[in-house]
Amino acid sequence: MFVNLNLNVSCRKFRSFAILLMVYSTAIDMGGGLYIKYLSYLYGCFCLILTGFNVKRIRYFEFVLCLMGLAPIMSFFIGQLNDGAASLGVSNITPFIPAVIFLFLIDNTNIKLAINSFLHSILLMSLLTIALYAVFITIPSLIIPVSDFLNNKEMGMFGIKAVEASNLPGVYFKISLFYNFAFIIYLYNKQYFKACVVLLAIVLSFSKSSLFVVGFIVLLYIFSWIKIRNGFLVFSKFKIVFLAAITVLIIFFISLSKESLSDLYNYYYDSLVGKSDTVNVRLEHFKSLIILFKEHPLYLLFGQGVGTEFYTSGFNAYVNNIEIDHLNTIRKFGLIWFVLFTLFIFAESMSLFNKQGILRYIGVAFFVTYILVGTNPLLINPFFLMLFIVIYKLNQFNSRYDISLLSYV
Repeated sequence: MFVNLNLNVSCRKFRSFAILLMVYSTAIDMGGGLYIKYLSYLYGCFCLILTGFNVKRIRYFEFVLCLMGLAPIMSFFIGQLNDGAASLGVSNITPFIPAVIFLFLIDNTNIKLAINSFLHSILLMSLLTIALYAVFITIPSLIIPVSDFLNNKEMGMFGIKAVEASNLPGVYFKISLFYNFAFIIYLYNKQYFKACVVLLAIVLSFSKSSLFVVGFIVLLYIFSWIKIRNGFLVFSKFKIVFLAAITVLIIFFISLSKESLSDLYNYYYDSLVGKSDTVNVRLEHFKSLIILFKEHPLYLLFGQGVGTEFYTSGFNAYVNNIEIDHLNTIRKFGLIWFVLFTLFIFAESMSLFNKQGILRYIGVAFFVTYILVGTNPLLINPFFLMLFIVIYKLNQFNSRYDISLLSYV
């Protein structure tokens, strides 16, 4: 019995390490240029073989397995029937592999570790964003060599970012659209210092969609401080750390030249009112997809298949991915799969929202992330799909995980 106990402890350690390794390596190496995320997935498979595929009977398990496993395989064969490239098709469905591994790897003993590993990895990348931006500001000569290395490793977009007529350091990791997930949770869990770190990383990434969302969240949060007392509007006790971070951000913008401030204003304003080049390109993508679905109605229902390409007037070329990923996912996997996928995400998010403590904000953060990642080709992404599994498992292992879930984050 003592031997069995030690064996169980060892198995739990193996599985916990596999979770940490897969999440952190995917956060850092989202583009796969360093190959560490692929090695982590191999270790995850090895861990399952070593420790077993024991699965407790939980609700919707077969449905999720079909959604993450069977459906992508079917889409691959549909893509081959529609003259898709086999190698491209395989690369399109590989993001589902870590999700399936997580489906068997996550249980009630490591769910807390899993959700915290996502938050820690996002916090780490936020700190790296801030540090790299500081390096680019203080030592401009490093921008080109460092950016070339990071771009070659497909870690994001780095270098000089043209904001209207101004040129600013560009630090955009592929994980940037996931920053809001951690920000919302840290903010409502009253971990203000960490929330501010992530907020600063969002600002320095110059992601328009992320900044609009985080601005809305901050306004809602500040509005929640307002109380009515004796017929007057008053503010409750201010959160000093949070306000200090806002002050730092204001100082950062004030430190910019008037020209840069004006360019930043135009950069975000044009996007908000739909005048930017990015919006126009996405409109052309949308029109091209509508034409494709009209010409091939079955593509709308069952998808064109992974590994296929379509012509878009946005780029005047045949492409596999576009920046409106919700629609591109419909093109690849079909409306039936997409609706089931979206409804399940909405149901899991609402289920968490209806629970107590920090769980409700995890639900909000996850659904916001689902919307954000569709503004870039990140919806069918290993980091999001692994998070999808963690949210699903978090719902299944009853509601005893309250605000203490993040007590040691």
